[in-house]
Amino acid sequence: MARPPAQGRVPDHEHLQHRPGPAEPRVIAIGLGIFGLTFTNIAIALLITAIPPILSQAYLAVDQVDPDMVRSARGMGLTPAQVLFKVELPLALPLLFTGIRIAVVYVISSATLATVAGGGGLGDIVLGQARYGLKGVIAAALWVAALALAADGLLALLQRVLVPKGLRAARG
Repeated sequence: MARPPAQGRVPDHEHLQHRPGPAEPRVIAIGLGIFGLTFTNIAIALLITAIPPILSQAYLAVDQVDPDMVRSARGMGLTPAQVLFKVELPLALPLLFTGIRIAVVYVISSATLATVAGGGGLGDIVLGQARYGLKGVIAAALWVAALALAADGLLALLQRVLVPKGLRAARG
């Protein structure tokens, strides 16, 4: 449940920010020993990449729900589960979508590393300058960026459709 921040104190959520690092190649390397050169180890590594931004934004979203709304819902007799599903999550929807959008962009951009585990795709070109030349590498990197931006744009449209109009206006 959401707890109000101490009076006059802005909540600090910097510790929740996911900083992408070299974890994905390590997860792929560990997965090679368990699953071999398969789609499974690549999918697990990409899933692990997606989890931190989704969880951190979900926590932040529910934590920033107006405490007065939560108190009002409790005062009307809603159970904790009802408060979560009928008050906190609907009000947190814009930030929840932000976490999903961040995760999708991370996954698309990290998927180029799948070539290290035999996954192929645009990663073959991005990591294969000797074979494709600098122009090929730049073109493939631009396609990866365009794919990530297109996916983010589609999720932004979906967010616009699913988030109630009143919450869109309140959040910007």
